[in-house]
Amino acid sequence: MLCSILLPALLLLAPALPQDTSPEALKEVDALFQTWNEYDTPGMAVGIIHEGELVYEKGFGMANLETGMANGPEVPYRIGSTSKQFTAMSVTLLELDGKIDLDAPLTKYFPEFTANEPPVLVRQLIHHTSGIPDYIGIQFRAGGGWKAWFTPEQSLQVIAKAELEFTPGSKFSYSNSNYLLMGMLVERTSGKTLRDFARERIFDPLGMDETRYQDRHDEVIVGRSHGYSRQQEENRGDWKVDITHLDHVGDGGVFTTIQDLAKWDANFYENKLGHGQELLDAMHAPGILNGGEVLPYARGLGHKLHRKLPTVSHGGAWVGYLAEMVRFPEQRLTVIVLANQTECSPTQLALKAADICLADVYGK
Repeated sequence: MLCSILLPALLLLAPALPQDTSPEALKEVDALFQTWNEYDTPGMAVGIIHEGELVYEKGFGMANLETGMANGPEVPYRIGSTSKQFTAMSVTLLELDGKIDLDAPLTKYFPEFTANEPPVLVRQLIHHTSGIPDYIGIQFRAGGGWKAWFTPEQSLQVIAKAELEFTPGSKFSYSNSNYLLMGMLVERTSGKTLRDFARERIFDPLGMDETRYQDRHDEVIVGRSHGYSRQQEENRGDWKVDITHLDHVGDGGVFTTIQDLAKWDANFYENKLGHGQELLDAMHAPGILNGGEVLPYARGLGHKLHRKLPTVSHGGAWVGYLAEMVRFPEQRLTVIVLANQTECSPTQLALKAADICLADVYGK
């Protein structure tokens, strides 16, 4: 686990290992996605970044079945929980600005919660070790369902009254409530909505002009894709537009493009957002349980191994959209798959595309 903690610093020292992004290899990547390259089906946009350059950027299938607009690297997609890294970055910036104390009890910022012993710490939100149950599950069990409408404030009241699922810091349990609260924490400590803070401190400085938190579900986003799933009623198998009526952000809510995510990826090698290397180190530092166990989850970023190579990644899924962004930092290779349908596995596809590019590395 030590390598995970030191990973950002090592990136500055280690030369990129060889890999194959030749035209021949990229033709093999094309073949992975041809199933979705039809005029009457939604599909995905795919990007491969090598040494800071977007060497592969293509769309497959339709972004909008009604208008015939095709998927592409410039088209905005909802990325679900892949958004969490932007929320974590926002909180980390405020921490390093001296405006958030991660070791403070949650009640310092959220008096709605009852004090516990031991208390829930702000830091435990970041690593999903707080014990706070997932608001989505609570609302659904109360009869909400996918098409229900409830406000972020209502969800806050629900989770503030809910019993903790375990002693804070004793285990890892992924909960969207943690990052919903982090988004609200940004607003309470900066005086700006998460949408505005992220735009001013992250998206604008990096030139991510097509990226935003959609904190109003009926907002018009020009040129966006639509998410689709299959009809279930009356055994019909055709596509339907899949939408949300929720305005929750922090745990999700980001719309972005392949081209913008390439700019975000570049910042993990050369930080332009302030606080120098300290910011990158903090983003990659894994969570630690009360007993000393080091987690594979950092700040909206998961540390894993794929075929013995370290990766940094996070996937996402929400109402007709699926996403995966996986970085091979030692090889300076990142693969992004943003899908606007629910019948594929972006994670598997991204790793298969990476396997094509890294075949020579595996053979060493």
